[in-house]
Amino acid sequence: MNAFLSVALLSIVVVFFTSCSTGHPEWRKEINGVAELYCQAKQLKESRFELADSMRFIQDSLLHQKLSTDETAHRWENSLELMEERKLKLAETSRDLSDSIRHILYSLTNDMSLDEKRIFNDSLTIHSKRINCTTFPIGQNK
Repeated sequence: MNAFLSVALLSIVVVFFTSCSTGHPEWRKEINGVAELYCQAKQLKESRFELADSMRFIQDSLLHQKLSTDETAHRWENSLELMEERKLKLAETSRDLSDSIRHILYSLTNDMSLDEKRIFNDSLTIHSKRINCTTFPIGQNK
């Protein structure tokens, strides 16, 4: 999935940069793509938080469950190792997505006046709310 996300993000970045060369009116064509990226970023954030909660629960259980068997403790420690790997992958994916969003927003808004940026931000907020982020597939575009 990480490779697919990288290819998808690269494709989106290329499209944004090539289509935005004529100036700020082009952002209207790109607003849905940016909103989808925001949605993906929001889902990644929620996944990171859920994973951190699960990791804390297991760590607390290991500390407070003196009665647990060695087998149970070993299973929990293995789970923590797998979660740590997942955490690193989520962090890397989040950073990559964040960098892509930052570059896209810069290319779209760099030449805008303050009023134009406000209109852009309002439009982005509206489009982001229209997307159902709870069912939006991470790493894929509609």
